[in-house]
Amino acid sequence: MPRRTLGIALFLFLSLALSMGLADHRAAAQDKPPADTKAQPPKASDHATDVEGKNQTDAKGQSPKQGVVWPGMTRAGTIVLPNGWSLKPAGRQSRIGDLPVQIAVHPVEPILAILHAGYGEHEVITVNGTSGRIIGRVTLPASFAGLVWSADGKRLFAGGGFDDRIYRFDHAEGLLSKKMVFEYPARKTLVAEPNPQEGEPAKTSQRVMAGLALTKDGKTLYVAAAFGHSLGRFDAESGAFQGEIPLAAGS
Repeated sequence: MPRRTLGIALFLFLSLALSMGLADHRAAAQDKPPADTKAQPPKASDHATDVEGKNQTDAKGQSPKQGVVWPGMTRAGTIVLPNGWSLKPAGRQSRIGDLPVQIAVHPVEPILAILHAGYGEHEVITVNGTSGRIIGRVTLPASFAGLVWSADGKRLFAGGGFDDRIYRFDHAEGLLSKKMVFEYPARKTLVAEPNPQEGEPAKTSQRVMAGLALTKDGKTLYVAAAFGHSLGRFDAESGAFQGEIPLAAGS
């Protein structure tokens, strides 16, 4: 056999032997049990959820390498709930305030007025309906329901909830200003009275605004009272109380 051919054959043989030796060494390392086999107690992070809301622990209580994601909105637009489930609504979402209860669409411009009446701030937020960007916000002492634009969109009316008030704002380019307050007669006397004890009926004169509507000419504001079971009428310009229509209990 030529010397060159013999050298090549020897080189191939040594390469094959070295490869087999490394493979055996890796197999032995994989079969070797870990140095510490003592069971570790589960951590709080083992019960966190991934982006899709699936539990990150496997059958042995061990967490894979996925990053921990806590409840809230993710970068992908998915909202992870405290119970581990996830929601991914269609369309684009905008982060606003706590517990929005009503949305009123501006009659001319792409602007949304959103009334909030939750645990946090009671307020009205204005949002650009095209971009989703928040334009402005005004805080209310209290709110429950009731939100309506004037026909030309230059004014916005919002219910004042258990304060038995209605608030009117001037509007321009998404910004609300010049707050005016509409009140029922004898409201100050009612507010000064102590609250009824648990189990007693609510104050008979307390209205609590639940719905607002303007007449076509914009001169009269009608107010539906949820607790007072009545339909009130105000002058939309001056705020003067013009009367009230009693309705049946539970109406």
